[in-house]
Amino acid sequence: MLTAKKMVGNTEITATSDTGDVKEDLLRISWLTNAPQVCGLCKSPNIVAQGRSVNQGEFSFAEFQCSECLAKVNMGEHKSPKGALFVKNDWAKFERKAVEK
Repeated sequence: MLTAKKMVGNTEITATSDTGDVKEDLLRISWLTNAPQVCGLCKSPNIVAQGRSVNQGEFSFAEFQCSECLAKVNMGEHKSPKGALFVKNDWAKFERKAVEK
């Protein structure tokens, strides 16, 4: 069993994997060891981990968001093993969408 703990913003996150295969366990918790310490755009340390779903739960996403500038960096999912995440390195600037009337 492998466990990783890391502070992301002001939240301590713990990830544990116990598959019996050390390489798979490392793969399953590596997203946390690669979690950002600061925003990739404004360099603020106020980062939150969050999940969201769209299309009534048909698709789910995991991401980190900056509480200051609202930029986001997404996490992707490895094809195998299912559920093993990785942090992408492409911070996206928050852009407010115009509301049509």
